[in-house]
Amino acid sequence: MRSLRLSSQRETRYGGGWRRRRSVLLLSALLFILSESSPSHAFEFRGFGDVTFTKNDAAGSQNSHGSFTLGQFDLYLTQAITDRIDVLAELSIETESEQSSQTGIDLERLQISYQAKDWLVIRAGRFHNLLGYWNLTFHHGRQLQTTIDRPSMLFFEDKGGFLPIHLVGLWLGGYVPAGPLLINYGIMAGNGPKITGLDPILLNGGSLDPNNAVDNSGNKAVSFNLTFHPLAVHNLGFSVCGNFSQIEGFDTAGLQVANINQQILCGELHYVTEAVELLAEYYLLLDTDKLTGLGHFVDQSGYVQLAYTFADKYIPYVRYERTAVDEGDPYMAMLEIIDTSRTILGFRYNLSSASSLKAEVRFVNPGVQGKPGNAHVFAVQWAFWF
Repeated sequence: MRSLRLSSQRETRYGGGWRRRRSVLLLSALLFILSESSPSHAFEFRGFGDVTFTKNDAAGSQNSHGSFTLGQFDLYLTQAITDRIDVLAELSIETESEQSSQTGIDLERLQISYQAKDWLVIRAGRFHNLLGYWNLTFHHGRQLQTTIDRPSMLFFEDKGGFLPIHLVGLWLGGYVPAGPLLINYGIMAGNGPKITGLDPILLNGGSLDPNNAVDNSGNKAVSFNLTFHPLAVHNLGFSVCGNFSQIEGFDTAGLQVANINQQILCGELHYVTEAVELLAEYYLLLDTDKLTGLGHFVDQSGYVQLAYTFADKYIPYVRYERTAVDEGDPYMAMLEIIDTSRTILGFRYNLSSASSLKAEVRFVNPGVQGKPGNAHVFAVQWAFWF
């Protein structure tokens, strides 16, 4: 995320000292806002954090010796302005990269909402995109989700993700009863993402940028989600969704080197009770290279996750993920996404409703150039909220 990043010139001039001062100033402003909040309005403030230990036995892995990592320190707040208008903000403080110990502050979500009717809520700002179930249900606080990490295809943009997880623009949505179903619909329109930081020769090593300030593309990104809840079966839902955008790529010198017309079609099914969690999502990416005319490419990705809760504390879980990349797709090549499958076996212990311990073993098959190389990853996490 680049919402609160400084320009490269200022970063170079002031370095880490400025980043630390900036963090103090922003947190001081946040505390001032909290202290000035009117008690007559419904105010909610939450904080999330986690510490994770990871060991990867793959050759050359940065975690081959085992590493402790500070996760995101996430600050979530909402404030009702009137009975129909409210504001939501989510700030994340996290280590900027595996190669740097510097921390940065990202404005992950910021939205103002107006509820005209139950069937119409109007929002403006930066949101989590209308892709599937996970991205709309679990945000940046890891205590909220059963597992240690999100499914790999739903990684955030600055963590190697290839889906447009965030969108800046407008969001219309609401609930509509339709006979035996309750339908939750959503439509978003906003800035399309771009790919930045590409090597000027190899055209790889880039990352998605949600375009918080400007839209470099002439076409706005549009996404939709229709979720159906059968009234006869509580806690069951299934949805169809999609995202359509034009994505331009830029190298480290700022030159445009790619232009991708992308269509994402997706579907999901979820069944969540106090004991059972069953989640399944599927993503189909249709990419067209408009700059070089190399053709059309089809990529697929998805996961299935099952968890069961005993005595409100003990939660064994399993998840299988698969990403299949169309060879030659420039979009996936620029983001360095390859064929990958992961099987995850895990166990979560709830110390309380606000804190949990999680342990996982992951069997990873990256499938490099048709010659699979297997890796085993062991991870333990202590997550919490307050």
